[in-house]
Amino acid sequence: MLFWGVFPDRLKYAIIKPLHKNDDRCEVSKYRPVSLLTSFSKIFEAVMQRRILKHLIKYNILSTEQYGFRVGMSADNATSQFLGKIPLCKKLL
Repeated sequence: MLFWGVFPDRLKYAIIKPLHKNDDRCEVSKYRPVSLLTSFSKIFEAVMQRRILKHLIKYNILSTEQYGFRVGMSADNATSQFLGKIPLCKKLL
């Protein structure tokens, strides 16, 4: 799969199930779709995510301001950095 750069069509199938969000169960807008994938697809995605992230870190490709999908980083880190750049907020931190 990696050599040819093709993900087999048979592994692209998913079962879509509605997941209730809140409130009235009779309203369609209160549901969100959830895709149930094959186990192999999930494992393959996790392996590829680790490989790509390792490559990006090794070659220093990611910006220091990239917080999403990184271990130990969160929206709190981004918010703190942002607030630290505002003069009034430095006094509050």
